[in-house]
Order: sequence, then C-alpha cells, then structure tokens
Amino acid sequence: MPQRRWSWLTQSLLEAGYEVAVVAPGGDGKSFQILYEAEAGTVGEDVIRVSGGAEAASITVRALKQAKVAVKSTLAAVVATRKGSLMRPDLVIGTVPAIPTVAATFLIARLLKVPYAVDIRDAWPDLLQYSESWNKSTGKKSVREILLRGAPLRLASGITKWVMDKVFADARFLISTSSRFATVLKRRYPLGPRVVVVRNLFPTRAAKVSTRAEGQTATRLRVLYAGKVGRAQGLENAIYAVAQAESLGVPVELRIVGSGAAFDSLRRLAHRLGANVHFYDQVGVDSLDNHYAWASTTLVHLADWLPLEMTVPSKTYELMAIGMHITSVTKGETSKLVEDLGAGIAVPPDDPIALAEKWRCLWETPELLDVSARPALWVQEQAKASTQRLLAEIATLES
Repeated sequence: MPQRRWSWLTQSLLEAGYEVAVVAPGGDGKSFQILYEAEAGTVGEDVIRVSGGAEAASITVRALKQAKVAVKSTLAAVVATRKGSLMRPDLVIGTVPAIPTVAATFLIARLLKVPYAVDIRDAWPDLLQYSESWNKSTGKKSVREILLRGAPLRLASGITKWVMDKVFADARFLISTSSRFATVLKRRYPLGPRVVVVRNLFPTRAAKVSTRAEGQTATRLRVLYAGKVGRAQGLENAIYAVAQAESLGVPVELRIVGSGAAFDSLRRLAHRLGANVHFYDQVGVDSLDNHYAWASTTLVHLADWLPLEMTVPSKTYELMAIGMHITSVTKGETSKLVEDLGAGIAVPPDDPIALAEKWRCLWETPELLDVSARPALWVQEQAKASTQRLLAEIATLES
C-alpha cells in the first residue's frame, strides 16, 4: 500500500513541476547492500534501493529488519546526495508505519540541514498502548512478550513514544490519512507542525463492479475479505460470526484472500469451528477482479483498539471506488464514512452475534446490497482534494 500511495503522490508532485527522489527497500534482504546510484522509477522519479525490506511474521524480527533498512536508508540518502547521485532536497518526507523510519527521517533531514515532514499512516504512537494485545490473533505469545513483559515492555514503549513525539513535534508538517487523527495531532502539538489530511487514496486497478454482480445472485451470502491478515484486523471475530450465522440458518460463505501473521491461526480456528471459511493466498490487485465479482459484500475489519478508530484502511476507499458493498466491522471514522456515504453497513468489532444478525438482514433483503454512485464520486473528489492540500503545504516552503 505505501508503494501505491506514494507512486500516486509522486506522480502528482512531478506533474506540479517538482523533482522527486525516493530511497526505499528493495532486493532480497540477504546482505547489507546499499546502491548509491539512482535508477529511474516508474513515474519519472529517481530511486535508490536498499536491501533488507522483506516481511516477517514476528514483530521482533520485523522491527529489526525495519531498523536495518532505516540505517541503510539514512546512509544511502546522505552519501548519495553528497556524491551528487541524488539532488539536494528542499524537504525530506518519511512515510510511517515502520517506526524506525521516524528516526531515519529525522537524521537525514538534520544531516542534510533541510526541513522534514512525516506521513503517519497509522495511529502512532497511540498504538503502542496496545502492544500487549498485538498477538491476540496469532494465538501465541512472542519472544518479545515473554522477555519484555510488564515494566520492561512499558519502558521500551515509553522510550519509543518519547522519540516519536519529539520527531513529530519538530516536523515542518505532518500528514494524516484521516480527519479524526488530524484533529488529535493538532491538539497534541498545538505549537508544533501544521497537519495536512492526505487520505490513503490512489487510483485503483480493479475493475468496476456492476450493480448486480455474480455474488448478489448467489445461493449463499458471499463475504470477501481481501487484504492483510494481521494482528490489527481481528478477523477471528468474522469467523465466529460465520459459525453464528450458520446456526441461525443463514447460509454465509467467507473468503479470506491475503497473507499475514494471523493467517495460519485463523485457518485453524475455522477448521475447529467447522465454519464455512475458505482461505486464498495473497494475489496482486490485478487478480482480484474475479474475487470481487464473486462477492455479495466485502469486509473491512479492524480490532477493537481505540487508536484504530482514528484510522481508515485504504481498502475502504478502493472498495468504494469500484462500487462494492461494504460490511465495516470497525468503530470511528471508517464506519462513519461507510454509513454516511451509503456504501454499506457498520457493525462494532468483537461482536460476532451482531455481525451475524447484520448478515441475516442482507441475506433476507438483498436490495440492501445495492450501492449508489455516491461513494465512488466522493473518493474521486477526495483524491483531488488530498493532492491539492499536499501541494499547497509544500508550496509554503518556497515563500
């Protein structure tokens, strides 16, 4: 998602006449390789790749890999600029949820003596308060949880929060992907940076869905979840809801397409419950059309963590853009958008009985699955407004 988001924003910056250079993970991650020579990017930007960005199921292993990438990114940006392989920037933008990127952004900007901005795509540092719940969906405790329980974990989280707060407060501006989190950031740093809302929108490559797709004339209510199957999604709730719906006589089939730390544990849970849930490996966006055509409704699902009420999964916008009906199992801004725009239904997290009841309503009244053009038009308007806000903020650097 960050690659698609920033490909879109990079293209907007280039079209506005700015030069853009990107330092990003790439390669197999098996060595400490840094390529100081820039290559041409997909939309005309300069790109320097550093190895070590491979995903990992373990939070601890992933954090270590992200830290390694952050160190190499800092070296690559500074050395390549001083060698002349990259232009000297007027602004450094770091995109987070990878926490070490915060430190890398700060260091690059300080070493090059330029201002910086931070693109905060998750509710950091607030999510640190829920670190003891991060592995609930995986069904097992991590080495980090075993070794850093109680006071050590709180100390590590406290230090991380202090660093993030310091970097955020000193930024030229912050980028938030939701209005609600932007409001929180403005209150938190009243004398600090300006906050710009740039929603997690980007042009979708999926096909438009007809009003009456295959899934809406099926003999079952077909529910599709396509995306990250991780800790923050809390998808065990949806599997319990499928079992509950079946007990109510509602024929529901859930299809989960993706990958992540909770994938295997969710498959075991579905098998234990005998729930009608089928799992598919992650596919590219171009290969999702058949899954979308199959579905009666699509699932946007988050765990019941307070900071997640301030975020909107990017999948929400993509589903709106192609006219899919959405079952939003969230609280906060996501559910409000879905309901206000008439894009689907909203259900609180961690309530499988309520979710099963909502699915029963959809099954008994299939007309509720129809979605107007309003959500798609709103997404188009927001995409334009988001880029305009970002360009306007960057333009203040020139004044």
